[in-house]
Amino acid sequence: MISFQKLAAVSEKVAATTRKKEKTFLLSGLLQEARGEEIALAASYLSGELPQKRLGVGWAILQQALQGIALELRPLSLVELNQRLDGIAQTTGAGSIEIKAGLLRDLFFCLRKNEREFLSGLIIGEIHQGALEGLVLETVAQASSLPVDHVRERLMFAGSIGEVAKVALEEGLGGLSRFQGGGRNRMDPPVRTTVESSVDQTLKCSID
Repeated sequence: MISFQKLAAVSEKVAATTRKKEKTFLLSGLLQEARGEEIALAASYLSGELPQKRLGVGWAILQQALQGIALELRPLSLVELNQRLDGIAQTTGAGSIEIKAGLLRDLFFCLRKNEREFLSGLIIGEIHQGALEGLVLETVAQASSLPVDHVRERLMFAGSIGEVAKVALEEGLGGLSRFQGGGRNRMDPPVRTTVESSVDQTLKCSID
């Protein structure tokens, strides 16, 4: 089982080095340890992506959730974290803002400071570790002993890098053949949330 705590710790180490080989080594070790759904989730999170795409959580909700956190530290697996994020994403309708903030606060209760920072950055689209999609893709190719150009080509027609990572590591070259023309073309740049640097700095202060 891969815990979110471990993933956040690896992300910190990746951010701390400027050496590409070391970044790849750290990421590869984590992906090779992961199993099943964990592979897809780890690759997605380290690429700065949420499987849910959007949680319906804006800056105001995030700030509300970060207020008055009383720590009840408990390691969360990547699968459990994803399930909790599913619950937040699926919360809609009257009173959903308060409910989302409450669910997110309950989640933050379980997390250490570095985990809260990573998750907050993931939610608002601001992961700063020098290991987003391009490097994670190269790591997937290395961990699965597949040509990086082939993995990159398959990613163009896959739903997400997490999906490609899981298939590459579990099924190899044959499995990746399912991602061919006719699917979603990844050549179109993803829509990402842009957050001003001043907002990012305020977020770190709030987490502290």
